[in-house]
Amino acid sequence: MRLPKVNEDYVATCFVICLPVIAGINDLIQDTTTSVTVMIAVAAFYVAYQQYKTNKNKLKLDLYDRRYKVYQSVVKFITGAVQDRNVTNVEITTLQRNTRDSIFLFRAEVIEYINELVQRGSQLQADPQNEQKEWFCKQLSLVNEKFNPYLSFQEIM
Repeated sequence: MRLPKVNEDYVATCFVICLPVIAGINDLIQDTTTSVTVMIAVAAFYVAYQQYKTNKNKLKLDLYDRRYKVYQSVVKFITGAVQDRNVTNVEITTLQRNTRDSIFLFRAEVIEYINELVQRGSQLQADPQNEQKEWFCKQLSLVNEKFNPYLSFQEIM
């Protein structure tokens, strides 16, 4: 079987017409590849940013939990001093043990407040009829003011 003769001018014309189309398809493929690469980079950045926010919030929650445990120990100590009108060595030691990490969790004013509780608790223990009873009664309302800057949910969010 014999192939028909092809006109060389026709082939040249087709080649001239098709070459820009083929080049355009190649550019389109390269542009699509670049676009996909950019979209993958944006998605990776978004995931990394979300992980950063999650880790930051986790740190805030962990810090809150540790601070709240110290707060609970302080309130329990004050409540015990007010209800019993006396403080035992065990209660003082328990307060000191439960609040020993406070130097890493709070500023100086809270640490000084806890130290004052221990000191006044020892004074109350030595002389249950002195002015320390009244001081401990006042602390039931003041303790929240001392800890509020560290435990307020407005500060956490």
